[in-house]
Amino acid sequence: MFKCKRSSRCLHFKSVCDGLIECPLGDDEELCNLPSCPWKCRCLHYAITCENIDTMIWTGIKPFIRVNMTNSTLRSKSLQQFTAVTILYLSENSLNNSCTLGHIHATTIRSIDMSHNYIKHLQKACIKPMKWLSHLDLSHNLLTLIPVHISQLFVNLQFLDISFNAISEISAEFVSGLQNLRAMNILQKRPISLDGRLVNRYVLLLLTNDFHVCCFTSHKTLCTSKITWPFTCGNLLDSTILRCSSG
Repeated sequence: MFKCKRSSRCLHFKSVCDGLIECPLGDDEELCNLPSCPWKCRCLHYAITCENIDTMIWTGIKPFIRVNMTNSTLRSKSLQQFTAVTILYLSENSLNNSCTLGHIHATTIRSIDMSHNYIKHLQKACIKPMKWLSHLDLSHNLLTLIPVHISQLFVNLQFLDISFNAISEISAEFVSGLQNLRAMNILQKRPISLDGRLVNRYVLLLLTNDFHVCCFTSHKTLCTSKITWPFTCGNLLDSTILRCSSG
């Protein structure tokens, strides 16, 4: 017997996927038209995972919602096929530029992971604005700076991970348009110069690689202690949480 979700009602299996909705929430017809799984990939309902493949061999539109492709040769046309994707993992594909994002036409995209690649720049000209994107992971790439136009491309971004790149300075200007940004990971291999306005005004959670507590105080503050500890954390703790790591 098939048990309906959030209901005590049970159906005979002959009534499942028969074209007639009989469960209160319609789950008896919910997963009846699943997409076919491409060769060398693993699929579970509307989630697909592919490793070590050349996506040029794919044909037809794939309505997958969760897409995970690693160590694969990504073709622009293959990415255009995922018109319903919500969560996209493109980690470890040896990507060397961000124009790959320009081939994603899905308006449903919420999360993109492009970590562990070789991306050096975020080119505005080849990336289409993704107004619903809330999570972007660009960690472990070769980025040297974060351009100001990132706020024009991802206006509703809430979490940004740019850790372990080659960034030496982070200014508050590049997130001035990201009013919804709440968390950012900026852990780097080397110390970076951080604009205090970024923390106090925008971000609620910040991950950094300074193992001391970093507080942004007034330039007029007079420090009398010989130990290099902050004079006060008042202006930091009122509006944000700063998590420090020795990593």
